[in-house]
Amino acid sequence: MARKAPEYEFPVTDPFDTLDVLGMEFSIDPYPGLYVDLSCARPGDIFEGINQILRVKDDRLVGMTQTPQKIVFSGHLGCGKSVELKRYHECMNHPERYFSIFIPMEEAIEVAKFEPEDFFILLVSGLAQRIQEAGLPFASSELDALAREWLSDAAIQKEFKEAASSQVSATAGAGVSLWGLLTLKGALKNLLAVQSVTAKTIRERIKTNPVELVRRFNVILGDLRFCLDNEPQGKDILFIFDGTEKIDWDKYKILFIRDAHLIRTIDANCIFSLPISSFYDIQHNPSQAYFHTMTFPMVPIKEATIPILGEVVTKRIDKDCFLEEGVLEYCVKMSGGCIRQLLKIVNKSLLTSLGKKVTMAHAEKAVGELGRQMMEQMTSDHIKQIKSGDYTAADRVVLDLLFSLAILKYNGERKVNPLIAPYL
Repeated sequence: MARKAPEYEFPVTDPFDTLDVLGMEFSIDPYPGLYVDLSCARPGDIFEGINQILRVKDDRLVGMTQTPQKIVFSGHLGCGKSVELKRYHECMNHPERYFSIFIPMEEAIEVAKFEPEDFFILLVSGLAQRIQEAGLPFASSELDALAREWLSDAAIQKEFKEAASSQVSATAGAGVSLWGLLTLKGALKNLLAVQSVTAKTIRERIKTNPVELVRRFNVILGDLRFCLDNEPQGKDILFIFDGTEKIDWDKYKILFIRDAHLIRTIDANCIFSLPISSFYDIQHNPSQAYFHTMTFPMVPIKEATIPILGEVVTKRIDKDCFLEEGVLEYCVKMSGGCIRQLLKIVNKSLLTSLGKKVTMAHAEKAVGELGRQMMEQMTSDHIKQIKSGDYTAADRVVLDLLFSLAILKYNGERKVNPLIAPYL
């Protein structure tokens, strides 16, 4: 039996619900009222710069870009990139702006099993899914031909039927073309996560001639633009990849550095999120391959920003029920401006208090445990580097500290994570 999605009344007052709505896996997508606009708390507006690159002014697309723009977007894990990228997609996806395709990596694929060829599979399948969702009367002989090459083998057909039998039956019954199989999100994710015939076959065919695949994909994009000329669903095409910063470092280097020419020749504007450590690696820095690179900073902790960050918590749980005076402010300060870390601190504090009202003692104990856990992951070289006070170099040990959140980056400034400061 399928798990029933819980219903919440925010801010929650049930002690068990607090752990759920402050958890890492909790998504605010179904609850738009939980969103907190932190743009006034962050220095500068990164999305205004992206609008300029994409030729968006006064909420309208002012002509197509002369060449397809590739924008590399980075930031610490947990800084709020995913939420903001999803909202940017929703804003751009408009008849007067773009036909926007949002591809959340962690939902589309098992990131730990990701191979460089999977990026192109997600491009094609993400486009097919978006076209289906939009209800576009789209036809492309090139997409049909590509789907036949990828999916016509009997063994692959069998695997799809086993992975999503009800969806495949419904698709076949409706007489949808073969590329409709690419819209079966769950089936495709499962098949790419194991040593399936589907995964092996499609990856090998992409690897054989990736340049030709990109050429054919560009033909499909041309067919889509022709369709959009007659359908009021966007003036041009935009892809937004979220979660690409979580792929394996070696796979990142192959896809975004060694084979960057393949991505640059995709005939559509694209936004990718990449690991923050890549921005400070002289050999594998994305600025070598992409003209537009942007970093999404942490929220600086100041008197003016503490109440705004606090709303991330108070919109989810009832402050008066669960937090004693001064506790929320302390948790915000110890978060270092990292949204995920703030939620983790409050969650841990509630777990420490066993659902009762969190006192300062509970919060300090939770912070101490989280800081100790972070310290236990570090080598002696990491600790030595932190104690030196020099975090400006791009040495591997510094990149590790940035990636792990031991060092937090604010616009032009790096600081030690408040969680580990007492242990240094």
